[in-house]
Amino acid sequence: MEPKDLKFIADVYHLIKEIEKLVEESDMGHRVMAAIFVGVIDEGDLEELAEQEAEFGHVNMRSMYSFNVDSKQELEVIKEIMDEAYGNDNPDLGDLLDGLGISLN
Repeated sequence: MEPKDLKFIADVYHLIKEIEKLVEESDMGHRVMAAIFVGVIDEGDLEELAEQEAEFGHVNMRSMYSFNVDSKQELEVIKEIMDEAYGNDNPDLGDLLDGLGISLN
């Protein structure tokens, strides 16, 4: 992994920690649902990744994550929202939350 990649990962890690700190300092942990995952694939592995899409294999990736969820159910809600939003160019948050038991009111 190149130095610029490592710097990027360090910068992202710092920002994730800042978000976690903001949630804690604002005493919002009991009201905030969050899931963050960032992964960086080695450039040399990009070609291998394209080849492996058809097969089950692995590619080297540096990653970091942060979760602020109280239960598996909350995690499932976040995953459902992400599934609905993926590929939707103009997602409407109300539509994304419909059926998940979450209201914008």
